[in-house]
Amino acid sequence: SNDSISLSIVSSAEANAGGPLGICENGITIMDATAQNFSSLSWVLLNGTGTLTNANTISPTYIPSPGDIAQGTVTLQLTATALNPCNVDAVSEKILTISPAPNVYAGSDAIICEGDSYTILGATASNSSAILWTSSTGGIFINETTLSPTYFPSVADIAAGQVTLTLNTSSIPPCSGNGIDTMILTIQKQPIVEAGSNVTICEGEQVLTIDALATQTSSILWST
Repeated sequence: SNDSISLSIVSSAEANAGGPLGICENGITIMDATAQNFSSLSWVLLNGTGTLTNANTISPTYIPSPGDIAQGTVTLQLTATALNPCNVDAVSEKILTISPAPNVYAGSDAIICEGDSYTILGATASNSSAILWTSSTGGIFINETTLSPTYFPSVADIAAGQVTLTLNTSSIPPCSGNGIDTMILTIQKQPIVEAGSNVTICEGEQVLTIDALATQTSSILWST
């Protein structure tokens, strides 16, 4: 007589976390990992303190912590749990190199007098590949691609009494987008003074000035 059995062969688990990547400090969703013949997936962060979400899927999202950013690199590990009766899990690692995003400061707000220009002081920009200062109101920048440009207000700036100056920087790959910060330049108008019409009085009389004018002043003092 003859007899037979059916033998099922289960393939071993396979996992590939993907190649090393350079990322920006705002994080990344892993898109190049693969896995086969598994019952479950699990990602862990081996040497950092950042956050992993959707860590039981093939495409988790990783957000670096400040410590991870300062450290510069972290390693993610993907484990594919073997299907029964296999008992050897597949493990793969991925190294992420973290680049900081642009850090931009346009400097403190300032005040100038009408007719003056202003040279910006104290502006900073790091992790940036290019610098450009802009104003939307028609003023003129000299050396607008440096951290210390000189700004000449427009007629519209003077009429409005202030202008917003914007510092734009370009990111360094793999980061994208721009770094932006602003400062407000207040423009104090020149004083306008008119003593009024000439008058003639008799000796011993007092004069009352009724058409004198003073604007854009902090105090008034008459003298002879």
